[in-house]
Amino acid sequence: MSHEAAIRAALALDDDLAVERLAGAGQVRACAPDEIVFRQGDPPWDGMYVVLSGTVRVYGETPEGDEIRIGSVTAGGLFGEVALLDRGPRTASVAAVSDCELLQLTRPAFEECLARLGVGLALRVLESLSRRLREASDRAARQQLREQALRAEMELERHRGLARLVAAVARAAATAPAGERGVMLAACERHAAARAEAAATEGDVLEAIEDAVALQGAIGPLQVGVESGLPAPSRRWAGDAGALGEVLLAGLANVADHAHAPGDRGRAVVRVEAVAEDRLQVEVRDFGAGLAAEDAARAFDPFFTTARDRGHQGLGLALVRDLVEGSLRGEATLESRPGAGATLRLTFPRVLPALVGRSTRP
Repeated sequence: MSHEAAIRAALALDDDLAVERLAGAGQVRACAPDEIVFRQGDPPWDGMYVVLSGTVRVYGETPEGDEIRIGSVTAGGLFGEVALLDRGPRTASVAAVSDCELLQLTRPAFEECLARLGVGLALRVLESLSRRLREASDRAARQQLREQALRAEMELERHRGLARLVAAVARAAATAPAGERGVMLAACERHAAARAEAAATEGDVLEAIEDAVALQGAIGPLQVGVESGLPAPSRRWAGDAGALGEVLLAGLANVADHAHAPGDRGRAVVRVEAVAEDRLQVEVRDFGAGLAAEDAARAFDPFFTTARDRGHQGLGLALVRDLVEGSLRGEATLESRPGAGATLRLTFPRVLPALVGRSTRP
């Protein structure tokens, strides 16, 4: 995108002279993927940026160093204008997602450009910036309301899931042989304790997986096998076992509900292995109907479901992604093809970032 086209798009400015002067006052800055443009709290001296090509992500940072996603900006978008106007520190951090070209407009260059434009055109530029800020503020407020509503609905879904789990285990335990009943109840007790703790603890990742599979057996007619590519000494991890259990139960419930015809006893395999010295990967693979490419691409979207006519809300995989990214500090992906089943892939740190530097017991 040309400098003039980017300025025109970013500021919704239709005056050719103003666009030409602003474009000429900027300097091009190239950024590689993951390169930091500026950080939250930095002084504003580098001014504002217009994206010429590529994408940047905008995020906040907590005192603990965790990231809070705010949004992204693509070609023709603008960021950094707040600090340019009020001279205050940066209110968010920005980093490149891909190779990017940015048009950088520093405050001295911006002020000089306004002075050369004259009062009338300078006011039009400032009006465009003010309108841009107002629209961004309105969007942020609407987005915050939507996120609060979604967060409340997902928390409610977590409680509904736990209630369904307890009821199913109670029904299954009432008729199961003594040995199976003991396994179910012990797994349920550990899962409930981990849910209540909601924090990183040291343990055996394979045991956490087997507990979730044992509980799934009480819920629905799904045959689940567990595979491990980890030798016993490598199964130690320091993570949120309650969150991992919830993720696996939600993922397996999704298989039982959607991969096979209602009432069919489907099959799934859960496999854990190390993909790096400090990262684990858990896959939930089913052998069901699979998904069309357009449905697989939307599978993690809140309220997306292919079975609304059967009463499903479309929150299961949205909850999976939320827990994996939030509680496990990892990533969740889904691969599927029609007729070839689906694979839910979870990748997360062996030791949560908050515990890095502490040793796990062998």
